[in-house]
Amino acid sequence: MVGGIILTGGKNPGDLVLRVARERSIPLVLTRSDTFQTMERLEKAKPSLGVRDEFKVRQFLELMDQATPSDQWVEALL
Repeated sequence: MVGGIILTGGKNPGDLVLRVARERSIPLVLTRSDTFQTMERLEKAKPSLGVRDEFKVRQFLELMDQATPSDQWVEALL
C-alpha cells in the first residue's frame, strides 16, 4: 500500500501520474529540493504521527474532503 508519493526537483508530474494518483487516492507532494536534500530533511524531521495514529489520519482526510473535494487535491498542491 502506498501512503503517498514525494516528487522532487520541482517538476510537475505528467498526466499519467496525476490520473493514477487520483484514481487510487494517492497523495502527491511536490518539492523544489532535489531527492538527496529532501531525504536528508525527512530523516532529520521528527514524525508527528505514529503507527497507532490511523484514527487521526482518517479524521483529517474526512475534514479535507469536506473542505475540498479529494479529486482537486493534486491540482491544489501544484
